[in-house]
Amino acid sequence: MTTVARCDLTPYRAVRAILLLLPLFISGCATVDLSFLFDEELRQYELQPAAGRTRAKVAVVDISGIITSETIGSFLVDADCTPEMVTAVLNQIEQDRHVKAVVLRIDSPGGEVTASDIIHQELVRFKARTGLPVYTAMMGLACSGGCYIAMAGDRVFAHPTTVTGSIGVIARFPKLTGLADKVGYHEVILQSGGMKSSSHPLVEMSPEMIAIYQKMIDEMYGRFLDVVVDARPAYADRAALAPVADGRIYTASQALELGLIDDIDYLPNVIRAVMRQAGLDDASVVTYIRGHAVDSNLYSQLRNAAPQINLVNLDLGALAPDGPGFFYLWKP
Repeated sequence: MTTVARCDLTPYRAVRAILLLLPLFISGCATVDLSFLFDEELRQYELQPAAGRTRAKVAVVDISGIITSETIGSFLVDADCTPEMVTAVLNQIEQDRHVKAVVLRIDSPGGEVTASDIIHQELVRFKARTGLPVYTAMMGLACSGGCYIAMAGDRVFAHPTTVTGSIGVIARFPKLTGLADKVGYHEVILQSGGMKSSSHPLVEMSPEMIAIYQKMIDEMYGRFLDVVVDARPAYADRAALAPVADGRIYTASQALELGLIDDIDYLPNVIRAVMRQAGLDDASVVTYIRGHAVDSNLYSQLRNAAPQINLVNLDLGALAPDGPGFFYLWKP
């Protein structure tokens, strides 16, 4: 059973606590860890009631924003999608015998390779353990890592205006040698081997270094291809998929023509389709949130439900994967 830290303070009392402590922050007289104020219990929230008196439920699992391994969210800042968050939701669903079907609602440009792979694997294992039907509903974006995770669905639907695809890997290693020369900054680098500093921003990559990283990218790309091949009957092997998987993005109609999705439809119809698969005539639709819910409907993304405030010097740049690393990510 997953244990989630509880907080007895409402968000409004938390705001009051911050306001009381704000003079200390401004004066620089104290450094206070207030993270305990914002940890809230994951709980179920009803998006749409059942028409009748049934206790059956369809659970909506949100895959939204950048897919990352970093747990950043609180009520102070928006939360991206992490393996921790998705696994916590799946654990709650598994413990609820009234949940009879699941919809993955995806609106993501992708993100980190490992985080995307973990979420996909957790969904595959969840399906094997529970036997529940899991359908994917692509919303605005289901690109790269979002597309990777979408392949865990038994059937994959796209909204008529979805952008998907971007099957591939990108590695980013920022180089600052030119800037360092301009400002007169230099650094002595001592290392144990010739490759240790290969990704350092002040070291130019040699052809040997580039070849090593390219081999790693090719391996991760092959894993992406395997995930799609395993999920999509239109492709027998990597070679058949490769012409489609060159990193380009596709509209919903293009993706359907290429066999990357099963159908194009709106979210309410996807929910009705998974209900039919589960043998349900009626069910409520629920999701899982931390914080205080607002008036909602099927399209509400409630991970942002709590009030938010801005703090001086809050580094929002940390929320985007702009540092070195390997990504299943579409970022124009």
